[in-house]
Amino acid sequence: MSELFGPENCFRGQHVVSADQFDLGSLAQLMKAAELIRKVPGMFHGMLRDKILATFFTQESTRTRLSFEASMLRLGGGVISTTDASKTSSEVKGETLEDTISIISGYCDIIVLRHHRTGSAKLASEYSLVPLINGGDGRGEHPTQALVDLYTIWSQLGRLEGLRLAVVGDLLHGRTIHSLLKALSLYTGNEVTCVSDPELSLPEDLRTSLEDKGLRLTATQNLVDTVRLVDVVYVTRIQANLFEDKCKEESRAQGKNPEDVEVKKLIEEQVVEFKARTAGKYILFPELLPQLEEDEGVVWLMHPLPRNEEIPRSMDSYPGSIYIKQARENAMDIRRALLAMILGK
Repeated sequence: MSELFGPENCFRGQHVVSADQFDLGSLAQLMKAAELIRKVPGMFHGMLRDKILATFFTQESTRTRLSFEASMLRLGGGVISTTDASKTSSEVKGETLEDTISIISGYCDIIVLRHHRTGSAKLASEYSLVPLINGGDGRGEHPTQALVDLYTIWSQLGRLEGLRLAVVGDLLHGRTIHSLLKALSLYTGNEVTCVSDPELSLPEDLRTSLEDKGLRLTATQNLVDTVRLVDVVYVTRIQANLFEDKCKEESRAQGKNPEDVEVKKLIEEQVVEFKARTAGKYILFPELLPQLEEDEGVVWLMHPLPRNEEIPRSMDSYPGSIYIKQARENAMDIRRALLAMILGK
C-alpha cells in the first residue's frame, strides 16, 4: 500500500498533461493500484477525505467529467465543478486561462481540465498551485483515456507488448488515439495498423515520433482485411466537433472573430462539408461478426465513446465488445487509482 499510495509513489503531487510523461515503471504501478482498488474498493473509502477536486470543462463531456467526479466521491473527497465553461465562466468576459487556473487552484487540491485549445493543459499546469490533469486539450491529447485503454487491454490480454492493434477512424483529430499510441510506444514488439482516409491520418510529426521510438505503423483504408490480423480494434468516431474547433482556431489566427456572423457561417459550411466527406466510412457492420468469430481467438473491440454510427448497437452482443466495460468500470478503477496516487497520504 505505501509503495503505491505513499509519498514515494511516482504520481505523487504530479501534473498529468501528456502521455509523454509515462514510463514503464509508473504505468506498472498504476495498473497494480487500479487492480487493487477493483478487488477491494472498501479499503479506499475515505482515503481522500477533506480533499477537493475541481473540474473545469470548456468542451462537452459525459464520461470523463462524471467518472472523475464519481471517483473523487468514492474516495471520500468533495467536488466543485463548472460545465460548459466556455459560456458560463469568466472566459466569456475575456479572462485568460492562466488567470482562471491560478485562482481556481486556490479553491481545491486537484484540477481536471478539458479545454478546446490544443496545448492548453500544459500551459495551465504552469499556473496551477495544485496537480492538474488533462481531461482533453483540443486535438492534442487525452492521457487518462490512454491509461484506461492500457488497463483495458492488459485486463483482457494480460500483456501490453507484442500487440497487434488497429486504430480506426479519425486519427488526425482523435486525441485519445494520440495518447494511446504514445503510451504503447513504450512497450516492445507492438504493431499498429492505422485505418483511415488520408485526410484523417495521424499527424505527420506524431507518426515520425512514434516510429523513432520503435512503434511499427502501417496505413491502410481496408478495414475488412485488417480485422482478421489484429488482437484489438480501437475505433473512434469522426471528430466533427474538433474539426470545428480547428476552424475557429484558424480564424482567430487570421485575426477573425469566429462569432462574427459571416465567419460563423463559413465555419458551419466547412463543418457540413467535412461531415459529408466522412459520413458512413469505417463502420463495423454486423456482417463483419461471422468473419471475426471464425478467426482464432477473439478480436477485442474498443471505443473511447461516445459512439455514433461506427459501432452499431448490434455489435454489443459480440463477445469481444468491451467498450462498455472500458468506460463504465475500467475508467473508474484507473481514475480512482490516479487520484489516490496523486493525493494519497
